Amino acid sequence: GASSIQQNLLPLQSDAAPDPVQERTERIRTEQFLLDLVADGPCALESVKAACAAQEPPVSWELSKKVRRDRGIVQCRETVDGKIQRFWRKGTPAELDRLRASRSKE
Repeated sequence: GASSIQQNLLPLQSDAAPDPVQERTERIRTEQFLLDLVADGPCALESVKAACAAQEPPVSWELSKKVRRDRGIVQCRETVDGKIQRFWRKGTPAELDRLRASRSKE
C-alpha cells in the first residue's frame, strides 16, 4: 500500500546532484519509449502524455519533450474535426536537417 510508496521516496536529499548514470538510463529509456510510440505512425500529443504516465515507473513528460528533438521526432499540427491537434511523429530527412540547422544556430 501507501507505506511502501513512502519508503521509495526516502531518502531524498534536495542538495544531492542528480545521478548521471540514472539520468542517462532514464534518457535512453525515454528515447526508446518515444521511438516505439511513433514507430507505427503519428501519435496525438494527448496519447503521448497518457502513455508516458501509464509507464511503470512513469516516463517523465519534461524529459520526453527534451529528447523528442534529439531523436528526430517532430511535433506537427493537424486540423481534426475542425480542431487543431498536435501530433508527434518521426521526422522526414528534410525536417531533421532543418532541426539540426536550427539547433546549430542556438
